[in-house]
Amino acid sequence: MSTILSCFDHLTLTNNQQQAALAIEQFLAGNDSVFLLKGYAGTGKTTLLKGICQYVMSQEREMLLMAPTGRAAQVMGSKTDLPPTTIHKAIYSFHELDTIETTDEEGEETFQFIYQLRSDADIVSQVFIVDEGSMLSDHEVESEFFKFGSGRVLFDLLRFGKIGQSNVRTQLIVVGDPAQLPPVGMASSPALDEVYLMEEFKLTVSSAELQEVVRQGGESGVLELATQVRHCITANRFTHFAITDNGADIQTIAWNDFLSAYKKANARKVVICYKNKTAKDLSERIRAERFGSTARLLEKGGIRRMFDRPTAMTKRFEMHVTTLNEGLWSHPPHTHRAAEFLLMVDKSSQESIDGKLFPATVGDLIFLESEVPHALQNTSKGSCTYVAFQFE
Repeated sequence: MSTILSCFDHLTLTNNQQQAALAIEQFLAGNDSVFLLKGYAGTGKTTLLKGICQYVMSQEREMLLMAPTGRAAQVMGSKTDLPPTTIHKAIYSFHELDTIETTDEEGEETFQFIYQLRSDADIVSQVFIVDEGSMLSDHEVESEFFKFGSGRVLFDLLRFGKIGQSNVRTQLIVVGDPAQLPPVGMASSPALDEVYLMEEFKLTVSSAELQEVVRQGGESGVLELATQVRHCITANRFTHFAITDNGADIQTIAWNDFLSAYKKANARKVVICYKNKTAKDLSERIRAERFGSTARLLEKGGIRRMFDRPTAMTKRFEMHVTTLNEGLWSHPPHTHRAAEFLLMVDKSSQESIDGKLFPATVGDLIFLESEVPHALQNTSKGSCTYVAFQFE
């Protein structure tokens, strides 16, 4: 029978990584429910996953790789050469959507849509591996129109995987950096907190922490700053933190020189600002540079795409949630082949259908036939929200 270290022939492991790998081997042979593989940026957490996955498969145990976001799942797949999925896709059922009536903070009637947790009787001895575990929240959010299971992702993940249940032998490996920002509404990352997992869920937990930077570019200024922040968090001391221009990946740029520096950067660019006003000003400067001085920010609202795929009864079924700012139209009147339902879930609007206007308020359902010109306008004070269902 192979050992876990034999699954890392493609890598030269550091002593720290070897110790972590051996701890995982011991965990998989034992009775603990959860293993936490922790470490800060550049220490090779995700790189270890390929060998860990090979070892789990050599033990003839089923395995499911998951990550909180699509991007994290994509990175996980590129590192392991195995097909991961997002946590939501793995543990929640999208075949049924339950609807409940509720009231908002102002006492007005509204709706909430719930995707229930999957139930799988075949889950008995699987190993579940989750990357980017710091993103996993256990904080329930009641105000969302769409709710997944209990609203607590970590709780639902443990329930789906039957982690800690006495009648099965499932195990969970969580990989992540506890020094990253915790989920919204929580003071720390609960999925990487041994005490939280033991006290809240009565689980037995093992762990290992990677501390040696092995990533190429380990001398970068950004990585050094990240390490400083981690040391401050570990020591609970924040008396000194200096960002020094190193002429490479950390540079001090005057406001007037921003655009020229921005244009010189050939890679994908992300601008992070401390104030919303700064973000708005810089965004307008960038847009004016690219599209002309009259360019304006798109301020319609927002859209959340929830579902888009064939179903047993339709060639295509698509669902999205749109938030539309006060007084604005969703788009100029247009047509499409798919028929569509619009469900108003917040505030009021008017729908233009083939040139005629029809008012709509919370709870109203609007049907739009295929190839009929239509558009929706927000007629209320503040933003309105509606759910769109297209099918063909």
